[in-house]
Amino acid sequence: MTQTISPSMLNTFIFACELGPAIVQSVPVLVVREDDPNGEIIHATPLTHQMFGYEPGELFGKSIEELIPEGLIRDLHPKMRAEYVINPKVRTMNDGVFVRARRKDGTTFPIQISLCPRTVDGRRHVIACLTDVSRAIASVRAEDGHGQYSGS
Repeated sequence: MTQTISPSMLNTFIFACELGPAIVQSVPVLVVREDDPNGEIIHATPLTHQMFGYEPGELFGKSIEELIPEGLIRDLHPKMRAEYVINPKVRTMNDGVFVRARRKDGTTFPIQISLCPRTVDGRRHVIACLTDVSRAIASVRAEDGHGQYSGS
């Protein structure tokens, strides 16, 4: 039995196929295999490379921990990744509290991270959508007139 596809359904499908890759390439996104104990980055969009100061393709194969400033959070991150695997769900990391990320040159910046688990070809992955919140924080500081972000 063949199914007839209406012209509008076909147009919607073609639009989604053409637009989908453009949408994905226009946001900073990282993908890590959920079961990889090293947290190896297997995909990063061009904007992710730019955000972290890396050349295109340079993040592939690096550990996600390389993007976290040295210190307690970086040391604890492998354990936090392992705990996430037990109960993977779509969520914003740290309940919306900004964390610090580390660029290739060692400078840090505030970032918000949303996680989304997905299974592809039988392997579980974590998609991390990244937002550099430096400008938002600077804007709040300017409006407050205090020069410091109060978090409220």
